Amino acid sequence: MRALRHIRFAVNDACEGIRRLRQQLRDAEDTIRRQVREIDMLITSLRQLKQGHEPVSETNSDAEDEAINHPNYADLVASKHAGVYASYSLACLHSKSEDAGMTLTASGR
Repeated sequence: MRALRHIRFAVNDACEGIRRLRQQLRDAEDTIRRQVREIDMLITSLRQLKQGHEPVSETNSDAEDEAINHPNYADLVASKHAGVYASYSLACLHSKSEDAGMTLTASGR
């Protein structure tokens, strides 16, 4: 009987851990969605700058001006930011899972 209580407690504890991890995953997904929207806004701003809708700061060096005028500049910046945000979000999720006493693997098991 005592062993059965221990098993039941372990199962309940594991289920609660899974619920917490699922919530953390939902939170991380929401964060990533917000960051994607921010990146989209940045891309739009960069494209507007590139098309001359707003003046570019006069403090930019010639090299910076040349980089901004590069045809793929907005896409390069967006992909860089997306990678940084995704890495940060995954690191936060991993950190939270360790705080809960659990470690995520690449497979999520």
